[in-house]
Amino acid sequence: MKDRQEEVLQELRCMSKLLALMATAGMNQRQKIELLASTGMPPMEIAGLINTTLNAVRVTISKLRSTRARKRGGPRTQDEL
Repeated sequence: MKDRQEEVLQELRCMSKLLALMATAGMNQRQKIELLASTGMPPMEIAGLINTTLNAVRVTISKLRSTRARKRGGPRTQDEL
């Protein structure tokens, strides 16, 4: 039973990654990171999925948060993206 659950979980993860790749086709790196981060995907997964470094993903997310905070005119928060 446990083996079957792990197999199903692995298949779901694979389908999730394929769906993310399809959803971000034709986007530039910043757009991909913005979309995937907005779904709650961790930076490490995003980096692996779009074939870039973890640092590049974290820097992009930080810049996106700063840009949004300036547009709003308010302070930055951790939950903004």
